[in-house]
Amino acid sequence: MKPRDIFKIIVATIGVLGFSYGALYLMDGLLCQLGLFDLQHSRPGYYAARGVIEMMVGILFIKGMPPFVDLAFPPDESPKDEHDDTKPDA
Repeated sequence: MKPRDIFKIIVATIGVLGFSYGALYLMDGLLCQLGLFDLQHSRPGYYAARGVIEMMVGILFIKGMPPFVDLAFPPDESPKDEHDDTKPDA
């Protein structure tokens, strides 16, 4: 495995953790809205909105977040031959 692949796995793992943490916030907000427990210093909408945002960011990280990975490990930009020698000219 190349270092770029290992970094992608680490980013995806962070994405799974972020998604799980966001799902927990979303569930807390929804359960509080249903009245199953009471918040003293905040509102349920805050927890639900934060959960949705964290879940979206987690999904971006799970998908690989190409700009983030490309910053750490720039892709090889080797010049490609425009003329393919394997095909005979007709």
